Amino acid sequence: MTHADTVPCEVSAPADHVGDVMAELFRIGGQIQGMQHQDSRTLLRVEIPHDNVILFEKWLSKAFHGTATSTLLPIKL
Repeated sequence: MTHADTVPCEVSAPADHVGDVMAELFRIGGQIQGMQHQDSRTLLRVEIPHDNVILFEKWLSKAFHGTATSTLLPIKL
């Protein structure tokens, strides 16, 4: 998989559930680029395979009922 086949994203999740988010990212072929802890939340910078972005978004929404969010970032060419 090339860098062009992935989408950069930031995911903000409750710190006590970041393991669940990481497990799902690995399951769909995502890669964690960085992690930052802020109070009771964790911000992950990730690369998600283009074909799995919507799948991940749906999982995040269903699993966390709005307490976790993701933001797609501009693709650097």
